[in-house]
Amino acid sequence: MILRYFWPVFAFLYPFAVWPAMPSHAGVVLAKQAFVLFFFAVGAFLEMWAHPQVRLGDLRRLPQALRNPPLALLLGLGLVMVLAALFSPERAVALTGSVSDNSDGLFFGLAMLGVALLVYLRAREDPKTLERVAWGLVLGGGLLALLALGEVLLGRGVFYATAAPADLPTVTFPQKGHLAGYFVLVAGAALGLRSPWALFLAALGVGLAFNRAGLLALGVLALLALWRAPRHGLVALLALALGVGTGMGTVRLTAQGPLPGGGAVREVANPGTLFSRLYYWKAALVNIAAGLDPERVTLFVQSHVPEHTELAWVFTTITPLGDLTRMTQFKDKAAKQEAIWSGLLMYPVLQAADILIYKADTVPVGEDQVQHIELTREIARRFNALFGETFPEPEALLNPEAPRVPGIDG
Repeated sequence: MILRYFWPVFAFLYPFAVWPAMPSHAGVVLAKQAFVLFFFAVGAFLEMWAHPQVRLGDLRRLPQALRNPPLALLLGLGLVMVLAALFSPERAVALTGSVSDNSDGLFFGLAMLGVALLVYLRAREDPKTLERVAWGLVLGGGLLALLALGEVLLGRGVFYATAAPADLPTVTFPQKGHLAGYFVLVAGAALGLRSPWALFLAALGVGLAFNRAGLLALGVLALLALWRAPRHGLVALLALALGVGTGMGTVRLTAQGPLPGGGAVREVANPGTLFSRLYYWKAALVNIAAGLDPERVTLFVQSHVPEHTELAWVFTTITPLGDLTRMTQFKDKAAKQEAIWSGLLMYPVLQAADILIYKADTVPVGEDQVQHIELTREIARRFNALFGETFPEPEALLNPEAPRVPGIDG
């Protein structure tokens, strides 16, 4: 009887493993680690108690167990997790868990694999185990969604204090992204159980979290449901849409003030975010293809370094207007425009800041940019005269075989 409901209870209680005295990210994760390790140890003991004939010497049969696909999958995943954590270039953020601290740690992931292994072994003896675990998951997830709704309406955490209402909901998880991921797991279980109300509550949680990865995952689940069972898929799609809409609508309403507390207005993603990232990757790949070695140079997004524009503003205060209007490129482009924007005029100053902020002494350019390098030298000279020797005067480096590289438009 205990083993019959042990893992369903685990699935129900897992999201409520909390340690309010440690509201930090590491504290939240440690509370769940302790919970998982406790259930893993007790579950293993109960299985050993139920099968007294099992001995440690039976481990020699492990190669035979690899013929079982689920067991082979779990063992293979565990091996991949260990290798990824040990050989990741950045161990602190290894994909499958870090070995540098207890937060999101590898040992936590391995403990979860151990739980999955015990659940699978129990399901081989009691085929109803997985269904009961799924019900425990959706019941716990449904209650978690209601608590998340309460956090958004009240504008404060139920278990953990957060820095700002915009961080809500987190309930018992370290971040909104973790919470949304759990709700996606609940939605998958609800889909298997064909429970519209559980699907609605799981989608409500994702909507409250305003998490785009969670929304994408719900979309995939909806497509799978439509493909496997069209009639049930339509019901699932409706429940998911209503849940997400209710969650997002609640966040918007509380942000505008009709309800007490409230949080900041949020959006799933800036429409330009995806394209910006694609442009970043494209620029990085083009530079690498052109011969830049990432092991020797640092590739970064200039707009992520605010000191560029800050230094450019300082340089505008010591750059005469006449120096800028004499730039040949400014004259050429201004002649083709009805309205001349100040950004076009100030571009050489930003270029000077981009060069001088790293105190470069040589700049590879095309011959059409030599005038801008001369202006950069003049700005450096003027700054040094006013504030002391700070910046070198960079030299233009021209490639005699390709003094000017035309754009793809000619």
